[in-house]
Amino acid sequence: MHKPARIVALGGLLAALSWLSLLLALVLPTGRLFLLTLSSFIVMVAWAELSPRYAIAMWIAVSALGIAYPGLFPTIFYLFFFGPAPLISLALARRLKGATLWLVRHAVFTIMMVVAVIIVGIDAVIAPPEGIGVVLLWILLIAFFQAFLVAYEYLLRAFSRLWVDRIRPGTSFH
Repeated sequence: MHKPARIVALGGLLAALSWLSLLLALVLPTGRLFLLTLSSFIVMVAWAELSPRYAIAMWIAVSALGIAYPGLFPTIFYLFFFGPAPLISLALARRLKGATLWLVRHAVFTIMMVVAVIIVGIDAVIAPPEGIGVVLLWILLIAFFQAFLVAYEYLLRAFSRLWVDRIRPGTSFH
């Protein structure tokens, strides 16, 4: 297979898998967070197998498909967090190390997720319990998100090691 044909075929396949995970996140009653995280890992695979430029193109294409169908609810989270998160994480890891990387990543990802929640509406994300104010609800949501980010980063690193060591030896996140 010629290289341009491989790029188009693999890019299309990865975009279809990512879009399918968005569709399933809307349809299935549970596992939405898992499916959105899976779509994020697919963007990381596009970075490793194609290039950062093609991974960005895939993220934009899947976002456009997601806005067309299944709609704004799962797609906003993909557009503002799950799609760009591995791209930003890999780009930051090239430039920063240690605690600085961790702090910058958490700050950037928190801002991205807050923007997505504001667009969708906090009521669509979580039903506020009786007697809890909006400010406290935001504080709890951001605290939950920080815990999610720790798990997300761990899983992202573990998946990238698995990809490079077992699934596709010789591949690198260039």
